[in-house]
Amino acid sequence: MKRLTIAMLIYKTEKWIEYSLSSIINQTDKNFHLLLVDNGSTDNSITLAKKILNGTGIEYSIYRIENNIGAGNGRTVGYRVAETDYIKCMDSDDALEIDYVERINEVIQKSSPDIIAYGHSVYDEAGKILRELPTSTNKDFIKYGLTMFWRYCFKREIAIKANVDTSRMHFAEDRLFSLSLIPFIQEVYVIEKCLYRYTRNKKSVTNSEELSKFVDSNKIIFDKYGELFAQNPNPYLSFAINKFFVSILAKCSKSSRKNFRFYYSLYKNMLFSSLGSKKIIVPKLSKDCRTKESRVIQISLFLLKIHLTDVFRFVMKHFYK
Repeated sequence: MKRLTIAMLIYKTEKWIEYSLSSIINQTDKNFHLLLVDNGSTDNSITLAKKILNGTGIEYSIYRIENNIGAGNGRTVGYRVAETDYIKCMDSDDALEIDYVERINEVIQKSSPDIIAYGHSVYDEAGKILRELPTSTNKDFIKYGLTMFWRYCFKREIAIKANVDTSRMHFAEDRLFSLSLIPFIQEVYVIEKCLYRYTRNKKSVTNSEELSKFVDSNKIIFDKYGELFAQNPNPYLSFAINKFFVSILAKCSKSSRKNFRFYYSLYKNMLFSSLGSKKIIVPKLSKDCRTKESRVIQISLFLLKIHLTDVFRFVMKHFYK
């Protein structure tokens, strides 16, 4: 019996679909189901996908969404349509390492964790590796810092319990999805290997939308963080909130330098509102976070407290590239 579904969201990625599906076809363990979520794609992505998959022996199905109302709807449909115990959400311009399914199935067979976490690698459009981001081994750090789909797969049961619905989201739907799972996560399993290949695609939805369109989605994320922080104010969640603050300002500093002060003030107010009357808690991260982002966030927290936006921009420019 197959216990893992790979739910691939497809929308106008015919350029990448062969690359992505090749990583699926060549898995060392074929014991999985592939669910192609056609999010109202208007190009030849699905036709090409069928052509690539037919005759390979890969078990797959297609779920068609007629009207694309955003990636969030596709994610919600994906886990609700799937019938296996575990779900792996992925994008159709990314890829899995060849032993991804084998590693995941090994964990599923010997344990029954709510979350299986691992690291990921970042590639450019030419296929050149830019950096590797290993996962933390601290399970609390993973749980409360849960964000992007490419860093974990999850037990479908907890998503059903959480009744996750990201259909209103056009941006950061994976973060809202992940945050909705946190109260239901009991057990985290860590695979200390980079198993997912994330493509930094300049034409992706995240990079093509106007900056102003992100504001509403970011407000929803801050509100969700605030809800979680009110229930359980801990240093790992505090770090995750501030990391989100830093990441969206990083985008502002690159995409809208002239309006940086405006967005800084806007998101700073959202941050303080989400924290409420509780103080910012800075965790000890030397053993928990292995990437340079930890240095950026530590510095940014101190700058945030004294509101030195120009110095903050300097830090962002020189350390967060």
